[in-house]
Amino acid sequence: MPSTSFPFATEDAYQFPNHYLNLAYILIENGHLNNALPYLEALQHYYFFADMNVTIQNLLGSCYIKSSQFDKAIQAFTRALSTNPDYPPALANRARVYQRTGQIDLSLQDWDKAVALEPQNSGFKAEWEAVLAQARPKN
Repeated sequence: MPSTSFPFATEDAYQFPNHYLNLAYILIENGHLNNALPYLEALQHYYFFADMNVTIQNLLGSCYIKSSQFDKAIQAFTRALSTNPDYPPALANRARVYQRTGQIDLSLQDWDKAVALEPQNSGFKAEWEAVLAQARPKN
């Protein structure tokens, strides 16, 4: 089996950010989450244009979810949202982590905004409704 770890200097991430972002996507898609994390963590230390920073943080947060590092996931999604507060994927991802960690009110806040930004997204609506149902007091 070929190696899924590629040596690199942190400076390479700054010089070739798209290369390392694409490499991280490929590694994640092929189940090599632990190999993708160092590339994403290196990329997050540099300032790129806003869209790339949001993408890096959202992908990093998604990796943290998959490795059950929920505090780190929330931090990554919050960094993405500090750059673009109207980025539905980061709102939805953070809402999912909040729900998973029992922070239902915070989950609902993020779902409310994500659904308002993408009212046609039936997946968002379904997840939002599930959290609403979870938040309702049981008789």
